[in-house]
Amino acid sequence: MAGAKNHDYHILPGNWNPFIGSVAVLIMFMGAVSWMHVEAGKPSFAPWVFGLGVLGLIYTFYSWWADV
Repeated sequence: MAGAKNHDYHILPGNWNPFIGSVAVLIMFMGAVSWMHVEAGKPSFAPWVFGLGVLGLIYTFYSWWADV
């Protein structure tokens, strides 16, 4: 019904973007910290973990702004 007031506040529908973004930032942070603690001469996956976090953050930006 148009004009019906069910509650005092405008409540937006649920969205996974904040959760995905926070997980991506956590992964990016873990990759950055482990990248800073790499011992010389030892192989490390830290740059890949950091890059995965950056890609997750870019995905979050894109999907969030696509919803707007």
